[in-house]
Amino acid sequence: STETGHNSLGNYYNWTAAIASNNSSSLTQDTLNDISKNPKNSICPKGWRLPTISNQSQTTTGSTNEFMRLASLYPSITNSPLFFFKAGFINASSQLNTDFGLYWSSTISGTNGAYTLQNTGNAANGKMYGSTVRCLAK
Repeated sequence: STETGHNSLGNYYNWTAAIASNNSSSLTQDTLNDISKNPKNSICPKGWRLPTISNQSQTTTGSTNEFMRLASLYPSITNSPLFFFKAGFINASSQLNTDFGLYWSSTISGTNGAYTLQNTGNAANGKMYGSTVRCLAK
C-alpha cells in the first residue's frame, strides 16, 4: 500500500512550534539583514538548529544564507546527498504545493511571516502555515 501524509512526507509545524516557542507574536522585525536577531531555540535535537536565510550572496564562502548556499552547492536538493522531500505546506484545510518543498528557517519576515527554502529559492510564508524542518548541525 502507498503511504500518505506524515508517514511519507514527515511532520508539519507552524513557525511558533518550529522555534519551540509558546508565543512568537513579539517576533515581528524582519531579520534578513541581521540574523543575530533570529530566535535561538528550535525543535531541532540538541546540537542542531534551524538554518538561516540572509541577504548575503549564496556564492560567498561561509555565507549566512545557508539554504541558498546548499541549493547553489547541490542544484538538485531533492536528490543525493540532501534528499529534501517535496512536502509542500498545510494551511487550515489542505495540503498545498507538493510539487516543491517548504522548509522553515529561523529568519523572521516581518509581523506575520518567516523565511522558508523552496525548490525555487527563498520565500516568506505565513507563520501559521504548517511546513517541514531540516535541521543543521551547530
